[in-house]
Amino acid sequence: MTELRTPRLKLRRARTEDLGAIHALLSDPRLMRYWSTPEHETLDQTRAWLDAMVAAGAASDAALARGEPAESDDFLIEYQGRVIGKAGAWKLPEVGFLIAAGFHGQGLMREAMEAVIDHLFARHAVPRLTADADPRNAASIGLLTRLGFTETHRAERTILWRDEWCDSVYFALDRPAAPGLTDLAALLAGMEPDLRPGRYVFATTTDSDAIGAANAVMRFTEAEGTTLILAPDEAARLKLDAVFPCRMITLNVTSSLQAVGFLAVITAELAKLGMGVNPVSGFHHDHLFVPEDRAEDALAALRALSNRRRTP
Repeated sequence: MTELRTPRLKLRRARTEDLGAIHALLSDPRLMRYWSTPEHETLDQTRAWLDAMVAAGAASDAALARGEPAESDDFLIEYQGRVIGKAGAWKLPEVGFLIAAGFHGQGLMREAMEAVIDHLFARHAVPRLTADADPRNAASIGLLTRLGFTETHRAERTILWRDEWCDSVYFALDRPAAPGLTDLAALLAGMEPDLRPGRYVFATTTDSDAIGAANAVMRFTEAEGTTLILAPDEAARLKLDAVFPCRMITLNVTSSLQAVGFLAVITAELAKLGMGVNPVSGFHHDHLFVPEDRAEDALAALRALSNRRRTP
């Protein structure tokens, strides 16, 4: 069975024994207010919904194993051993997501969806992913925007929810040649800085055995040798001289490799605190290695910067 892992989450296929956890989600009026259907009133409703998801997951895994196109690729989200939501594509290329109210505001849904998006583009020959939301659902629209989705159009009276006609706003995310946002204002307002666990140091070596054996978060080859960013214990194991004890802050906004000025604003903000920073741009996100003893100061400053940019 297909399974995705992130630093905090496990995304897996639905199972029949998930009935209680799923019913707790789908019977919550707060979560279902902007869903395509009202909250479930009976366990039988949820059982039918779950049976369909279980069957779709099995069909998807079978198709992927045969190298054939799949219609669905959907997951439940586990956090600390508990099912807290769902994320994925019930019918490709459309994606959707839902997370229990008690887990809002922790970046968990974004973490799940980033893994899902990477998986869907890697396993399915779709040129773009799509999504839709009620125009009043600011939280979902905000998340889609931070994930790099752009609005394509709007339509009125698309869903009859009980006795109320609701409108829809539609989004799309093209298969990336290079992913992410380029708009500076959107990047600064959308970033969600996160201080990652663990400590790191920088080291350099020309020893090919050490380079190959290193469990490093980053390698970069220069004329003088290969730079490694790795845990202090790992540097000690490889008998490497290490400098700059640091922590890593991930900015958690999908930034384009062609974005202009984003890291310049970030480093200037930290320079106001007299703080040196070593940025690293990954394919999806930018990461900052900041002095270990100033990490909390850096995190607070970056969150304050983002909050200021979100305020009209």
